[in-house]
Amino acid sequence: LPTEIFMKVFEDPRLYCIDVQLQGVCRRWQAMMLSTPRFWAHLIASKAIDAKKANDVDRLRKCLLRSGRVPLRVHMTIMSPDVSKDLFTHRNRLFSLSLTFNKHSDELDLHTALSSGMPKLSRLEVHLDTMAKLLPLSCPSNLIPSLQHLTLSGPLLSSSSTARSLK
Repeated sequence: LPTEIFMKVFEDPRLYCIDVQLQGVCRRWQAMMLSTPRFWAHLIASKAIDAKKANDVDRLRKCLLRSGRVPLRVHMTIMSPDVSKDLFTHRNRLFSLSLTFNKHSDELDLHTALSSGMPKLSRLEVHLDTMAKLLPLSCPSNLIPSLQHLTLSGPLLSSSSTARSLK
């Protein structure tokens, strides 16, 4: 298969770089994947990334590095400010961000991350599981000028709210 077709097959969002095992199949696959930043730019963590587990953080950092300058689409459960810090270092490339905070997540000031500016962020989803700790969320619109979709949900909110279009 030509590289372009091969990469189209592996752009399926059900395949995610945090747990990717595909590069171990053969040298050709590994070379194609390592040389294609777009493959690494869709970060989906099916389980919480724990900063205490060096493997989890190392994989996240490798994905962020390998994704080059490509806009990022991120879906993950946050457990540690260290993980958030690694992620938000790339805030200028974030296009889509979906975060779940659970009772094991350390307190995270998402407001500070948003207030630092995310010029490409188009979609933001924040889900709070039971007993999640999240400091107040607010941000001037000029710091996230591309935001079009906002979803806040969780049992601690009076009701789940979605703003389909913010423009």
